[in-house]
Amino acid sequence: RLRNAQVRTLTSVEMLQRALKKARANYGNASGLKAVIDAMFNLEDLLPERTQARLYEFLLLEKNLVRMLMLLTSDRIDVSSEMQGETARERHRHRYVACVFFLYGPPSGREFIVSDESLIRPLIDYVTSSNPVSVVGVDYVARVL
Repeated sequence: RLRNAQVRTLTSVEMLQRALKKARANYGNASGLKAVIDAMFNLEDLLPERTQARLYEFLLLEKNLVRMLMLLTSDRIDVSSEMQGETARERHRHRYVACVFFLYGPPSGREFIVSDESLIRPLIDYVTSSNPVSVVGVDYVARVL
């Protein structure tokens, strides 16, 4: 019975699809965006076109674009007690994924940033601060600029 049963693990695409479905169901929930970003960070496979379209549709919502901009300039590190010994990229995974999305995602994400000075100003202030808190953060924000 259980001896012959094979345990099936979810692929990284399936994990992203689940996170996206939950985030879309909980419209307006910031933790949903972070769950999607975590799944994107762990993505190992190419996305099917339909999943990619749904992902872009979700991420390009104005509130999610604003939240990703806030993640870029936040000095909170994405760590938990079990994340010892991780790389800077892993510790800053939300910031990293937001940076990559703005750099290589749909042009409308970048257009959104430059469409309003109140959106770009925090990015400029972050990299020009005389007291930067995180060198990694400055690097990611500078890439987006």
